[in-house]
Amino acid sequence: MNTAAASQPPPSIADLVRTITEEAQAIPEPTQVVMHLPRPHPLARLLVIIAVLLIAGMAGLLFVLTKHVQGLMVDIRVQEELRANPPLPPLPAAERLLDPATFAIECAARPAETGRLHAARAHLLVEQRRPLEAIEGFATAVRLTDKPLAPLDQLALGEAYFISGQWDTARRLVLGIAVSSLDEAGQARANDVLGRLTMEQWRAERRK
Repeated sequence: MNTAAASQPPPSIADLVRTITEEAQAIPEPTQVVMHLPRPHPLARLLVIIAVLLIAGMAGLLFVLTKHVQGLMVDIRVQEELRANPPLPPLPAAERLLDPATFAIECAARPAETGRLHAARAHLLVEQRRPLEAIEGFATAVRLTDKPLAPLDQLALGEAYFISGQWDTARRLVLGIAVSSLDEAGQARANDVLGRLTMEQWRAERRK
């Protein structure tokens, strides 16, 4: 039996702390490793710059091509609309439309536009306060074109009926026009016709 080892007292807490501190101080500090990246080669720099310039040039070229294609699409759409709805030729002068002889010549020379010519002549007849002839002209235009009257034509026809004294028909025609289909001048004219029509009907009631 080892009596010497058994009789040796256990280490104190102070001894343990001192031993741990000495061991920690004995551990060597880690050395800091510094990595030095090599400087890029001048040729590599040049290649990077060229690549950036090429990308920028391609992006600019793509932008220009996109704008050009958009312009071409707009032009194609306009051309298609013009082919589908070609612009109408100008109408003859008012004198040629009002004179029966020259009007007949114009109708013979433009057989595909006789309905349009009759409607244009009817507008002039309304302005000259020849309502019965105007009403007949609009009826002929409808028969020749096989289409309903345009809003402005319907407004002129309503004014012709008003001038001829057929007030109920005139009011029905003018009130049947969609206001959104008329421009500012057409709306003012429609309001004028309705105002004059109301005034005439009021005067007629007063006379009774």
